[in-house]
Amino acid sequence: MENNINITYVLIAVLTIAALLVGALIDFSGEYLLSHSFMLFLLWGTIIIAMIFGQIQGLLFSIMIVVLYAGVILYQGMLGTESIIPMSYVWIAAFPLVGLVAGIIGENIRAYILTLKECTQIKEALVTKDELTGLGNSREFYQNMKVQMALIQRHKREMTLAIIEIQYFDELMSLYGKGSYSKVFDIVTAIIVKCTRTEDTIYRISEKTFAVLMPDTAMVGAEIVKKRMKEELASINSFQDKEFQEYKIEVRVGLAALTDDIQSEFEYKKKAEKEIEFDV
Repeated sequence: MENNINITYVLIAVLTIAALLVGALIDFSGEYLLSHSFMLFLLWGTIIIAMIFGQIQGLLFSIMIVVLYAGVILYQGMLGTESIIPMSYVWIAAFPLVGLVAGIIGENIRAYILTLKECTQIKEALVTKDELTGLGNSREFYQNMKVQMALIQRHKREMTLAIIEIQYFDELMSLYGKGSYSKVFDIVTAIIVKCTRTEDTIYRISEKTFAVLMPDTAMVGAEIVKKRMKEELASINSFQDKEFQEYKIEVRVGLAALTDDIQSEFEYKKKAEKEIEFDV
């Protein structure tokens, strides 16, 4: 919506400048100063109305102006108080033309923005990767977990879900700065990948939360992965812009084994999240 308004304002400004350039060619001297200035102001108003409300409204407004203007000119001509000058014909032709063109431009912009919005919604519905880390996002996490749960439960195998939550996230961003935001997540992602197996799948399911699906892994094995991961993240050394920098990342990890009584992927995730409260 904000982009919508901004584009409209920009085009109104451009057309206003065009109207002013036309005005620069008009003779505003002497007796025509007020009339031409007023007509130029109405022309600008026609641009705004047509851009915002559409070409039909713009044309109706411009036709109304032309009818009133022509009526005044004819009335003054009949009274002999003012003669019809060539510029009068220019004004009569300019209003419908400007109303039509500005209306078409405004409607095309609205159609373009609507199409762009629809494309963005379709893209968001199809995207399954987190842009920052390249890991699967929450959509892919739920889709894959549902499939994995069905396979594991059908074949009576074991699986453990790990929910990894970065603690004091806002404080970390304040401490290390926005410039280190992506760097921190690159390091966290690399460590999680290092501590897990190839067959495990890793996801970033929210701004500060990761999830790891570990098929054929019992709780004992998952606890070892959890301990290794927390030790690795406790103190991270790296070089950024040729300067040594140490990051201290505190995470809490909730582990949950898949059992037969778990009916849905949402229930399974909630069970793992509850375990985060007991991780100290």
